[in-house]
Amino acid sequence: MDHQIAEDLEKFDITNNGFLPLQPIEKLKNPAYRAWEDLVDALPTLNKENTTRIKTNEINDFDLSLLTNSHEIRRAYVILSMITNSYIFCDNQNIAQTIPAKLAKPLCDTADYLGINPILTHAAVDLYNWYLMDPNGPIELDNLRSKNLMTGTEDEERFYLTMVAIEKIGSNVIHSIMRILYISNDRSFDIMCKTNKIGSELVVIKESIVKMISVIKRLREKCRPDFFYNNLRSFLSGWKNNEKIPKGILYEGISDDRKFYYGGSAAQSSLFQVLDAAFDIVHDDKYFEAIRNYMPKKHRKFIEFVKTNISIKKLICEYDADGSNSGLYQNCVTNLMIFRGCHMNIVKEYILSQIPKECSSVTGTGGTNLITFLNDTIKTTQKAIHE
Repeated sequence: MDHQIAEDLEKFDITNNGFLPLQPIEKLKNPAYRAWEDLVDALPTLNKENTTRIKTNEINDFDLSLLTNSHEIRRAYVILSMITNSYIFCDNQNIAQTIPAKLAKPLCDTADYLGINPILTHAAVDLYNWYLMDPNGPIELDNLRSKNLMTGTEDEERFYLTMVAIEKIGSNVIHSIMRILYISNDRSFDIMCKTNKIGSELVVIKESIVKMISVIKRLREKCRPDFFYNNLRSFLSGWKNNEKIPKGILYEGISDDRKFYYGGSAAQSSLFQVLDAAFDIVHDDKYFEAIRNYMPKKHRKFIEFVKTNISIKKLICEYDADGSNSGLYQNCVTNLMIFRGCHMNIVKEYILSQIPKECSSVTGTGGTNLITFLNDTIKTTQKAIHE
């Protein structure tokens, strides 16, 4: 079963690490990209000195034709998106309104290959931007480092790596959801056997969400709320619902129309939409659909696959011979609600409590109204428990 599941998940670019690649993505080795690799490595200093735009304009164009495989394209997307956001936001007093062609064209091409909007996303700074301190050790928070940063701080790194660790834990969730599908379709199992096997997978999901809760709480260990709000947050911003970029951004050499895209956000993780789909949690906010365009196309196809083919709630109605799985279902959704409550508390601490009294706008890096969005998310998750 597990071999077949691995083959099926591979079609969606899902590995044993879930939505993370199987191995850290290496830097581009072709000497033609040395200047670009050096530039992204130097972003913390360049952003601090406000010389990012100068240095970007000095180097030769990015030659996409020299990229040889999907791993290199992902790396190129990381480089180009981090440099782009740094180019725009390195000077808060003079935010750029145009992305120069040498950035815009290769960024759009690599993003198009991934099927993702051409802006810095969760995929750029989290999924494709990590490595292991001990290459033989586990993918967990204390053994992770970020390849590139825009501020060069421990705060920024912890902000990214918290989600990387959560994505790794989520690999267990993804595989259990797929096993539940296979178990339900296996005619060699009787009802009691299916009940027990599905129950075992629900336990894995429940325990995995509990681990996610413990990891998200560790954000506070090394990421300071004031630093996030005053220093890092702007670099993760987008140009949709951003009062500092009211007319959107011009992608030079791509289109004469200015573009509006949300900024990077943990909401762009496919993992939680997979959980929602499997557990029949339906959110009314259209942002959930819009944000899928900020996920790699194969990952969002998996969300649709789960939504179409797997309903744990319906399967429990059919395979719950002793009544135990109904309780496990509720435990899973309750823990997911707790996780979202922890996220809400972090938002209150890292954003809401940091907002100057004279400011009226309360939007996240993803461009949403934070209070409304998170409250509605928790309510719709809670609703699934009682239906």
